[in-house]
Amino acid sequence: MLFDYIIVGGGSSGCVLANRLSANGSQVLLIEAGPDFPPNEIPDDILDGNPTRAYYNQRYQWPSLTAAIARDGNRRVHYEQARVIGGGSSINAQVANRGGPADYDEWASTGATGWDWEGVLPYFRRLECDLDFRDHFHGNSGPLPISRADKREWSGFVNAVSTAFEDENIPFRPDFNGEFRDGHSVVPLTNLNRRRVSAAMAYLPENVRARPNLRILSETTVVKLTLSGRQITGVDTESKAGRQSYSAPEVVLCAGAIHSPAILMRSGIGPGRILSEVGIQVVANVEGVGKISRSMPGSPSRRT
Repeated sequence: MLFDYIIVGGGSSGCVLANRLSANGSQVLLIEAGPDFPPNEIPDDILDGNPTRAYYNQRYQWPSLTAAIARDGNRRVHYEQARVIGGGSSINAQVANRGGPADYDEWASTGATGWDWEGVLPYFRRLECDLDFRDHFHGNSGPLPISRADKREWSGFVNAVSTAFEDENIPFRPDFNGEFRDGHSVVPLTNLNRRRVSAAMAYLPENVRARPNLRILSETTVVKLTLSGRQITGVDTESKAGRQSYSAPEVVLCAGAIHSPAILMRSGIGPGRILSEVGIQVVANVEGVGKISRSMPGSPSRRT
């Protein structure tokens, strides 16, 4: 079957794209390396409002990923990355902080046109259904519910910390995602009735999954992109059923900062010298693929 779009990776971005691209009748294939859980089959450890249960379930993580310890480059530890429908949103802490407005304005000032605070705020509003606040800063009809623990739910420790902050003139602010001011607050969560709401739950509910033009292929790994010359024509996959190829004029990589560049490089797109050294035919010599860079002074490292 020829699809209009193949989305590689059923994490947070992949789930959103699968919803949006299939809404207009396009034939969409969403490929996820980990398990898929339809709405009526979501495991209790993922649903649990306590994030640690899902986070430490190895079934939901990529095996054999390691990272070097910063203080000891010779020692490596397991690197946790989600491998399940919904991606990190299915195992993380559900925190829904947006970041400081000044950060977005700085992005725009350095060339990211449209990424200033006023440019991104409408999209924050669109994605959320804030259950606690109704004002300029918040949306109330989006797919992701946002809620906060009421003070009556706070533990003795949390109450003591809040009191200590107050004593130091660090006031309590009821909304981290409202007007940006100094203070302390409770964390907004993608959570409904103390149960997780992942990107998969929010963007791939039953009515979306019922679309005849959307197919979700789980427990299937994309080995590489297929090409005709320099034109990407689809993907080669591997699963328990064996190797299979799928075709589409548009392939969208949503496999994260580790696996997206790895797929590109296995397909011959990346630093030519490195690809040649490991016997991969170079299709496009793109030096930035797979390298660590810094978007601006003082910013966190990122992988492209």
